[in-house]
Amino acid sequence: MTLKVSALEPTCAAVIRLDPQCEHEGIRAAQLTDGTYLLVGNLVNTATGSGSIAICHLNEYGDTISTRQYGSSGALWTLTDWCATINGWMLAGIVDSLGNTSGAIWQIDSAGQLINRYRFHVRKLDDALQTTWTKDYNVRLGQLLDAEQVPDSSYLFTGYLLDQGDTSGCLFVLHTDLLGDSLWLRKYFGNGWASGASLAQLQSGFVVAGATSVSSVSPSDRFVVRCNEPGDSLWTRSLGTANQERIHDILPVEDDCLLLVGESASQLDVTKFDSSGSLLWSHTHMAGLNDRGKHAFQTAEGNYAIVGTAGAGSGSSAFYFLVMTCFSCGNCATKTVRR
Repeated sequence: MTLKVSALEPTCAAVIRLDPQCEHEGIRAAQLTDGTYLLVGNLVNTATGSGSIAICHLNEYGDTISTRQYGSSGALWTLTDWCATINGWMLAGIVDSLGNTSGAIWQIDSAGQLINRYRFHVRKLDDALQTTWTKDYNVRLGQLLDAEQVPDSSYLFTGYLLDQGDTSGCLFVLHTDLLGDSLWLRKYFGNGWASGASLAQLQSGFVVAGATSVSSVSPSDRFVVRCNEPGDSLWTRSLGTANQERIHDILPVEDDCLLLVGESASQLDVTKFDSSGSLLWSHTHMAGLNDRGKHAFQTAEGNYAIVGTAGAGSGSSAFYFLVMTCFSCGNCATKTVRR
């Protein structure tokens, strides 16, 4: 197989370390109307078991303008997803306080001030940020890692679950109606704790990506599953061997192609597939030891921005942020960002 490698030339790159006592995990980022960026991630103090959520405001070159943290004493706040609202942001994640774990959602205004906190499994808010419904799902063990609203306004959820009667966890996709009631549930990779990390709606059906064999004792590799609207698998692709390779985010790009961001061999990895599942190219960036790409989005200039973690688990991890161009030509020299 001929593997095309894109230039991925960074126009903005930043490694941000807020607290030397904490592990850093970059989760999401967005570009504001003035061209600056917001990066959101987790800080975890491994000595105390407590942690907070951090938001970093960056200029167009990746320099830090300001930072803000959210958390409470003795609790571990962990962010899994966020979305923009009319007047701010909604942060979704997990709170673990003295061994009691629950889902959570935090409402933050445009100035970064924490407005409200909720505990939930799945919670639907209206335009006025009022709760319209909540749902609990009866499984032995599970986690929702991504959600997508489809054109008919129903919802798709993905993550992993260990359901009643199952012997191993699996990736699942749950389709619910407007009120959160289940329409169907599909399971994929039912052997080895497969986990869906990101789901994207396409013109016909959807695509879900993540990792297989995710556990403390088993290695993992990256995968992509392309499905039709009822959730039937059209094709499946996997990459990697026994080196903890994972996909954390998937972004539909030009010509019905798919951009996948994650980690491979301790480096931030960006991979591109065409609409039929053929691998076009794969490229890695390294800012430190154990780097991870967590989220990709397109900037107003048409470039692609990646947010993630540099040096995960090293005791001196940092947020990693870069903006890259030339995602499709495949004929230019490569460049690795070190900072």
